[in-house]
Amino acid sequence: MREEYLNLYLSPHLDDAILSCGGLIHAQRQAGERVGVLTLCAGSPGPSALSTLAQQYESAWGESGDGMALRRAENAAILSSWGVQNWECSVGDAIYRAVKEFRIMKPGQTCSVSHALRMQPVCCPSGRHG
Repeated sequence: MREEYLNLYLSPHLDDAILSCGGLIHAQRQAGERVGVLTLCAGSPGPSALSTLAQQYESAWGESGDGMALRRAENAAILSSWGVQNWECSVGDAIYRAVKEFRIMKPGQTCSVSHALRMQPVCCPSGRHG
């Protein structure tokens, strides 16, 4: 039975799955298939000072003071409206990581999804648009 499997998209950043694979995701949902998106870099910046680039992005994203929270809410809203399961890792986006924190995850560190999943092949959007 196909509906017991999950089509999982590994999204490097918020909205990458929708922008890169939105047509396929929508078609799978219209066909009644289970779909999930796991966003790898969805964490808010830590307490350290923001770089100039990060400050520019935060300013452009609004006055909330937490642009990543706004982006997570937008991403979750569209996925929810399509009936897509959504998981997020707390790893910060590149503009929030210091040079010494270049690795996204330390060896042995995992980004866990709360329960075991039976999956179809995993789709990984590249994060490049255009």
